Amino acid sequence: MLKQQKKWQDYLMRLKKIIKSIKHVHKVYNNPFLLTPLILSFYKNYSGQPTDILLSYLILPLILHDSSRIWLKSATTRSSLTTFGRNRENYYGLPERIEEYKNITNKCIQYAIDNELIIINSEMQVSLLQSEIEIPTFIGDSVKAAENIYKIFKNLDIASIYRSLGVKQL
Repeated sequence: MLKQQKKWQDYLMRLKKIIKSIKHVHKVYNNPFLLTPLILSFYKNYSGQPTDILLSYLILPLILHDSSRIWLKSATTRSSLTTFGRNRENYYGLPERIEEYKNITNKCIQYAIDNELIIINSEMQVSLLQSEIEIPTFIGDSVKAAENIYKIFKNLDIASIYRSLGVKQL
């Protein structure tokens, strides 16, 4: 009995270490210093409209989801939200992903403002202050997808974009 109890204690200690490692990986992966270039890459190509700050909350959930990132990397000017939605997996769980990434998106926006990378005007429109964006090499794949998001948004207003994506609230 004592031997089995010792095995369980060892097992629980190893499990705690694994969980701690997973938490550390999550913190590194969801780091605003690393993810801010994805948001900036979107605004680099996007022509802008009032309240387009709201589009920031779509970038990370779309880019960090494998299915939508793969699709967006190959998006062309003929792509649209309709063609994006043909693969249901691109939309699956999007409202939950938006909620999950809301806090990190806020941190990315704040980091970009603090470092004078963007400015947000009184109409809540984002403008880049620097045309050159320093991009870590390991997120290059995701940057291409972020740069292409504007292609599926085209000239749609923000409410239509959210509605088309099936997002009812932010």
